Amino acid sequence: MATYASNFSQFKKAKVAEYAGPAPVPLGDALEKSVEQMLGPMPGKAITLNEIQRDKITKIAEANWSVTKGNKPVFNAELVDEIYRKELLVTTGNKTVPLQRVMVLEISQYLENYLWPNFEPTAASFEHVMSIVLMVNEKFRENVPAWRCFHDREDVFPAFCQRVFTLKDQERVWNIREKTNYLLFMIHCFQSLEDEMVRAPVLKLAHLKLWHALSRGRLQMEFFFHPKEVLEPWKKLLKKEAKLAKKAGSKQYDPKQELEVKFLPSLIQEFLQILDSTVSLSTVDGPDNIGKEDGQVDEGSLLYCERFMEFLIDLLSQLPTRRYLLALVEDAAVVIKCRMSALYTHSRGRLFGQLAFQRLVYKAVPKLQEIALTNIAAIEKRDALKEKLSVLTAEELKHLVCEQLMLISPSDPWANRGSNFCSVEVVVAAF
Repeated sequence: MATYASNFSQFKKAKVAEYAGPAPVPLGDALEKSVEQMLGPMPGKAITLNEIQRDKITKIAEANWSVTKGNKPVFNAELVDEIYRKELLVTTGNKTVPLQRVMVLEISQYLENYLWPNFEPTAASFEHVMSIVLMVNEKFRENVPAWRCFHDREDVFPAFCQRVFTLKDQERVWNIREKTNYLLFMIHCFQSLEDEMVRAPVLKLAHLKLWHALSRGRLQMEFFFHPKEVLEPWKKLLKKEAKLAKKAGSKQYDPKQELEVKFLPSLIQEFLQILDSTVSLSTVDGPDNIGKEDGQVDEGSLLYCERFMEFLIDLLSQLPTRRYLLALVEDAAVVIKCRMSALYTHSRGRLFGQLAFQRLVYKAVPKLQEIALTNIAAIEKRDALKEKLSVLTAEELKHLVCEQLMLISPSDPWANRGSNFCSVEVVVAAF
């Protein structure tokens, strides 16, 4: 099968991180430029150069990491923690980051001059790691090379990834905004596989080891349907793990506790838990909720669910990550649970429903797999989606609408008419 006969040369995407950009600009020179020239148009209230110059972050930067003459002050880990807690951490409202605070830190080259040069894998705090995560996300938002400064210390990058991937193992309560920022960083990592430095640690998370997390029945089914592609590699993996366990003297070796085995399954389970609680029956409006006749939607959880579907579609749309992840997603019945969720049919869940629909057609309707690999914006218009659906026969379209999407009842007389018009219009209206 083509799914199992892939190599990385088949997957080359042109990402912004792949191209060299202008060298980092000193803070003094940066302030002489127009902010919009550097960052592009800003949403909401624009930040002016005078505001940047008067900002306390700019003054902190000039005193600690934007010094151009003489010796810079000794790294202050407590300062990093304080900046995260007071300037970057969002605990209320619908925003995941305080955008203007992040932009000022980006202008000051916080990541390049302070966070990354002083990152020590064993000593860095949670706040230090999350600050790096947020600054990388900001670089992607601004569409500038995000990984360039990391190449200055490539030998440290695998240890940094290890810290990021195990960050949730710490006994700490994450709010939904931190979870969303973390998930966005993972999206950026998996979208940067063209960078060898990023690819090496990230692809380990989608390795054959992942199948240790499959149910026994699903694992046996994979062996039955793909004996040549997966059975032999699986046997070799088990032998290798047995040797490692024996060498380590561990009789209680449990592969399910390895990072490569539990990372993606734990993210999936976290998503399903959040999905189940996104829509509540509460009738009390609050700053994080929007009152609707079909239940209350937590805006933070809604954004997380939309981001996760984006993450999942990305992973299942590229050969290096789809190869072993697809079985895990189907084993967890992610698509079915999305369709059964209250959010799927909620008036505030339109984008989530579109993303879930995209995933469904990839899995269940081979003729519509092109939709699953298409940007959502490309099928937003009615005519574009209708054109994609035109490849289906009347029976195939009826099965999609009545049995898989369950948009209308199979007994509805309109669904049994020979023309595709009704079924097509139902899908277009829903998505």
